[in-house]
Amino acid sequence: MNKVLAFIMALLPLMAAAQFFTITPNGWKNAQDTSLDYVVIPMEGTQAELFKKAKTAVTATYKSAKDVMSFNEPDIINISGYTDCISEKHMGMLFVFGMRYTMQILFKDGKVRFNAPDAYNAEYVNGAKASYYSLTPGSTGMFGNTLYMFDKKGNLKKKDQKKQVEDYFNGLVAQIVEMMKNGGTVSDDW
Repeated sequence: MNKVLAFIMALLPLMAAAQFFTITPNGWKNAQDTSLDYVVIPMEGTQAELFKKAKTAVTATYKSAKDVMSFNEPDIINISGYTDCISEKHMGMLFVFGMRYTMQILFKDGKVRFNAPDAYNAEYVNGAKASYYSLTPGSTGMFGNTLYMFDKKGNLKKKDQKKQVEDYFNGLVAQIVEMMKNGGTVSDDW
């Protein structure tokens, strides 16, 4: 959890101006045009140059990039990761939910496309019992072990957790974009 908070805090300046994706009752959408489930970012460079910069940025972002990244050069990079990006307090106890996700980055001359994250459920495991956190609409029954971000009608129930998830993924995209603009690294000043 501390790594997630440190990651988000380091990216606050980037995230303040960068709202790429939002989670809706109908899934992840482009924050500016909810009819789309991807974001296209204009960027100088050929397809091959942009692919190389993104590959370097993704490699620098993850501890073990070979475990989370696959690609088809120079067209696409797939990221399959895991994050503890949802936390919620219940009865004075903090529960942190872990989430598996995938994202795709596609390249053309002069532009980069980030497909919306494929991330819909998070899990908290305590011994043999698991609890789940769903980003899709639903209703927890009397003895349910699933929390829902949206109710059955699609009304937002968990505003803070929605922000946590969006901040993580928008921060991830912002970091990759910023690193690509800097040639694939955060800073050469070391």
